[in-house]
Amino acid sequence: MLFLSIVSFLAMASFVVVLSTHAADDLAATAVAANGHTSWVRITVDSQNDVGQYLSLAAQYGSDVPYIAYYDATAGDLKLAQRTAGNCGPNQTWSCVVLDGNSSTDVGQYVSLAFNGSDYGVVYYDAFFGVNRYTNPASGIWGETVEFVAGFEVGQVNDLVYDDGVPHVAYYRDVPNGRFGYARRVGSGGNCAAWQCTVIAPVGGSFAIDAALYSGLGIAYSSTASGLGYAVPVNGGGNCGDGQWACTTINANALPTATSLQMAHCGLLGCSSPAQIAYYDYLQGILMYAVRVENGQGNCPGNANWTCSLIEFLSTPLNPVAPGLSLLVVNDQPVIIYQDLDDQTNSILKAAWPEADGNCGPHQDWRCVVVDSGARVGGFVDVGQALDAKVINGRIHIAYDDADNGDLLLAYEPAAVPPPPTPSPAPTPDPTATYYLFLPSVMR
Repeated sequence: MLFLSIVSFLAMASFVVVLSTHAADDLAATAVAANGHTSWVRITVDSQNDVGQYLSLAAQYGSDVPYIAYYDATAGDLKLAQRTAGNCGPNQTWSCVVLDGNSSTDVGQYVSLAFNGSDYGVVYYDAFFGVNRYTNPASGIWGETVEFVAGFEVGQVNDLVYDDGVPHVAYYRDVPNGRFGYARRVGSGGNCAAWQCTVIAPVGGSFAIDAALYSGLGIAYSSTASGLGYAVPVNGGGNCGDGQWACTTINANALPTATSLQMAHCGLLGCSSPAQIAYYDYLQGILMYAVRVENGQGNCPGNANWTCSLIEFLSTPLNPVAPGLSLLVVNDQPVIIYQDLDDQTNSILKAAWPEADGNCGPHQDWRCVVVDSGARVGGFVDVGQALDAKVINGRIHIAYDDADNGDLLLAYEPAAVPPPPTPSPAPTPDPTATYYLFLPSVMR
C-alpha cells in the first residue's frame, strides 16, 4: 500500500519538536548547540534591486574566493558576485557584475554555477525564449542555447556539473509533461547543436546531478511514478534515457520537491563517502536523508541498498516547488542546510548533522541549529527560500536570499583563530641561594 512503510516508521518514531529562539539582528549570528557548525558570520552581498530569488554558489578547487551567480529580478539580468574589491558587499569588498543582460529581456532564473578547474560555467533560464542557456567566459561562450523545444519551456530548474572537463546539465525539458532531461556539451554534431540531449524519466518534483571523483555521474530525481529515484549512465541496456541510463527507486513512498546529491569526491583509498541524498518529502512535510549502503542492509521503502533517515518535520515550505536545500559532506559527515518555516511565522535558515546527543530526529541522533532566524530590526523576514551551500577553504559557506527585502546574503563559518601562545612563567628566585654582585674592575 502506498506510503505504508513510511507511515509505519513515523508511528513508531517519537515526534520531535525543535524549539528555537530568534537571535538579535547583528553581523555575527551564533546558533546554540553542543558542538559542530554553530558559529556563523552573516553579510549582505548585494542589496541593489530585487536580487537573489535564484542563486548558485561555487568556488574553484583550493580557492577561498566564493562566487555567486544570481538573478536580478528588477533588471531581468544574470549577475555574478565574487569576493574581490569592487562595488558591492561590506565596504565594497565584493564585485557584482552583469554576466548576461543581452540574451533577452529576462535571463538568470533557475541558475546553476560550477567550476571546471580555474574556469567557471553557468546554466540558466531565458524566460523570454523559453530555453536554458550556457555561459563560459573562459571559452568565449555567452548565452549559448542548450536545448530548444518548439512549444515548450525548457530549463525551468537547471543543475550543472563538470566531469573530465565536460559540462553536464540536468534540467526540466518538457514542463507541461513533467519530464526532465540531461545534456552534455559535445561542441558540434549533437542532437541539440552543441549539446547531446536525452530525456531521462518522468519527474514530479526535483532533481540534482553530481560527479564522483572516479565513478562518473549520478542524478537523484523525484518521479511521480516511483518516488525518489537515482540514475547512472550505462553502456547500453539501461531502462531509461534511451537505454543509456539505469534508473532505480530509492524511496517509493516519497515525493521530493527538493533534492540535493553528493557523490564520493574522495580518492580510492580511505574513501568513506558514498553517494548520499538530502530531500524534502512534500507528502509528509519532512526533511529526509538517504545514504547508499552495501549488501542490502538498508531500510528505504523500495531499495534495501539505501538507508533512509528522518531528520525533522518542516511542514509546508513557502516555495513548495523548490524549497531551499543543500547537502554537504564535511570530514565524511553529512551537513544539510535547509529552509524551515519556524512554526508558520517566517522562513528561517537551518543546518543539521548527525550527533549522538542531538536534538532532532526520531532518536535525537541529529543536531538541528538555526543559522539565520530572519530576525531584523522591527520584526522578522523570510530567508532561505533560495539557498546553496559549499565547503570553501574548509569552511561552510551559504548563499541565500532575504525574500522580503530582495537582498543576496552570505553566511559562513569564521576562520579558526589559534589560541594565543602561553607566556613562559617568570623564574621564581630561590630564597636559599646566595647571590653575588660583580662590579666592573674600574670601580674597585
